[in-house]
Amino acid sequence: HERGWRIDYLGANTPVESMRRLADSTKPRLIVVSAVHAAPAASVPELRKLAADFPMVLAGNAVTVDVAADVGAGHLTESPVRAADRVAREHPTSAG
Repeated sequence: HERGWRIDYLGANTPVESMRRLADSTKPRLIVVSAVHAAPAASVPELRKLAADFPMVLAGNAVTVDVAADVGAGHLTESPVRAADRVAREHPTSAG
């Protein structure tokens, strides 16, 4: 938020369907999903579909490079502040 981004925080345990509805209505420039527990296998195809329609990065202890690649998303490993700085550099249209 301090970097001028509009952030829609959905909270813990948000179903991918809810993310999809919000994304379809707001047309985000980037979706960031953080996971501290492994997602149910059924969520992966849904996340893939969402990542195919919107730029997405995954973060959190439960996310590996392989998981992010399987979903078709980028992978954030840094602290939230460093990750925000990197995302700003890699996705300059994300701000605003």
